[in-house]
Amino acid sequence: MSLTIIEELTDVSQEFKPYINVDEKMEELQQLLNTFVSKPAIVTAGIVKSGKSSLLNALVQKPEYFPTGAVRQTTANKVLELDDYFLVDTPGVNANQEDTDEAIKAYKQADLLLFVHNLVDGELQRVEVEFIKRLMQYFPTKDEFWNRFVFVGSNRHQLENEQVSKITEIIQEQIFRELDTKIDVFFTVDSVSYLRGMIEEKEKLRESSGISELLFYINGKNQELKNKKIDIFCERVHSITTKIEESIRNYLISRLPDVESLNAKKTKVYKRDTYA
Repeated sequence: MSLTIIEELTDVSQEFKPYINVDEKMEELQQLLNTFVSKPAIVTAGIVKSGKSSLLNALVQKPEYFPTGAVRQTTANKVLELDDYFLVDTPGVNANQEDTDEAIKAYKQADLLLFVHNLVDGELQRVEVEFIKRLMQYFPTKDEFWNRFVFVGSNRHQLENEQVSKITEIIQEQIFRELDTKIDVFFTVDSVSYLRGMIEEKEKLRESSGISELLFYINGKNQELKNKKIDIFCERVHSITTKIEESIRNYLISRLPDVESLNAKKTKVYKRDTYA
């Protein structure tokens, strides 16, 4: 009976374990296989206090489902299952390493990333630019990453329209300069006004918040995400297994000089004994 891919790689990696470190990649592969779900996972990303939790509360019209507050609230990934997809709130990556490690688990499973930036902060901070670069590695290709990347500027209500337009322009220029790409999907939203409009039954607040447009985009994108769910999962598995295979191959190549030297010595001894 043939072994599964995980069993095969486990068997091979155990053989080479004394010589190379493949434990981390094997654990990543096992986690990916164990946590696979059929519905798309829509995951927030961003630094602390960027507005991730408030955004999700607005999207699901539940003001306090995802905890918010003046003090950092999200320290673990929190998942809400909806009919068509999962929404996942993650800790801010600039808080501490433990929070970052927790968030990475969700990024590795993400089918759509909602990258949230507080517009009040103006242009992207250096940590955010580096963070976006890091997020790319959790997707098989650069094109696949940008196809699943949604930029969301939060707290629009705290700025004048002209300020929002200017900051948006600056961020687009920043992304092009730093990452050599143009963001095609860029929303500016006002989660606070949307939730207030919902509670106070003020439709104008909800309409002007930008939340409905973002939700419309997500729901429209969902069918594409469903269709490609298996594809990106397989590509992620392939990426990890390839790295494991490369580690083993590189180790074997590094040992070739030793093997050739040993063979040369054997040949020399054989000739000496044969013609002595």
